[in-house]
Amino acid sequence: MRCPTPQGLVGVGVVVTDHLGRVLLGRSVRDVWELPGGKPDHAGQERGNA
Repeated sequence: MRCPTPQGLVGVGVVVTDHLGRVLLGRSVRDVWELPGGKPDHAGQERGNA
């Protein structure tokens, strides 16, 4: 039996608020509310992509 090949996924997310403390949310493709975010184009640049 072979061991599975390790897989990894990196994602970024941010919490955006205004001066009233409201949080920016968006609708996902699954029709649920979520924080803005995504996958970086290049590994190691997660902070810049956020």
